[in-house]
Amino acid sequence: MMKYFALGICMLFLAACQNETETEVETVDKSTQEKQLVVTENGVFTEYYPDGKNVKFRGMQDDDKKRHGQWIYYNEKGEELSITHYDHGILHGHTIVKYPNGKLHYVGEYDQGKEIGIWMMYDEKGNMSEKNYDLINK
Repeated sequence: MMKYFALGICMLFLAACQNETETEVETVDKSTQEKQLVVTENGVFTEYYPDGKNVKFRGMQDDDKKRHGQWIYYNEKGEELSITHYDHGILHGHTIVKYPNGKLHYVGEYDQGKEIGIWMMYDEKGNMSEKNYDLINK
């Protein structure tokens, strides 16, 4: 009887050790998967949606890992929702932003983080309005 009791305890111990090992492997796999959602290669930053296939953001980075140049934001279907330009982490240049349905939301330009010129804004029905930031920023 004592032999069966000792054998049972050994089996429980082995089963417990096996469960811990499986849990550790799952944790490693999840962290590896999360790391793959953000990839930087040759100065190009790419962030993926949780499916790991569709790109969410993509753009260039400078040596300090700040946004630099054109950045594009995509919806989960791979359609462009915004294109924005940066100069070493500061909004600078042309920008286009769309509604989730793909229609234009606004178009404008930045100069070192400040809106400049005439911006065109659209409501979801496509009605346009303008805002002249050159007059506002005087």
